[in-house]
Amino acid sequence: MKKYSKKYSLIFLVITFFIIFNYQIVFAKSKSEPKIFGLGIFLGQPSGITAKYWLSSKGGNALEFNLAYSIMKNNYFYFSASYLIHFFDIIPTSEGQAPLILGIGISFQFNPNIFYTGIKIPLGISYIFSNAPIDIFFEVAPVLLIFPETTFSPEIFLGIRYYF
Repeated sequence: MKKYSKKYSLIFLVITFFIIFNYQIVFAKSKSEPKIFGLGIFLGQPSGITAKYWLSSKGGNALEFNLAYSIMKNNYFYFSASYLIHFFDIIPTSEGQAPLILGIGISFQFNPNIFYTGIKIPLGISYIFSNAPIDIFFEVAPVLLIFPETTFSPEIFLGIRYYF
């Protein structure tokens, strides 16, 4: 179990840095600026917490970070980071926005016996409310785990985020 402690420590440090960095950005902004950092939960395979950081206050591209636990297969912990592109003009809505989402990311799955690294391609849809700082989303992501062996690991989940 000692050989995995360095990897767990590195992942913990990356997540901690991300949270601290984003809280600095969020609380430094005035209340009149758009909210670009969201935090929430997602349920499915796997289930956990999610963070989204819009790269522009006008939308378009975002970074998504997920930390989860899976009770399927090998009961593993999960971390992923993805770059997402949002297509706002495909689905018209009378209120709010419903962008289709396409992205690319990296995925880590680990428990005391395994440590997999892979590439994921998130596909999904989101509904961004116009009168509340909330979005709901559905995502499917094929994940090709490439290290230490090549295998396929699909993800599917439904979630909600609140924007600060």
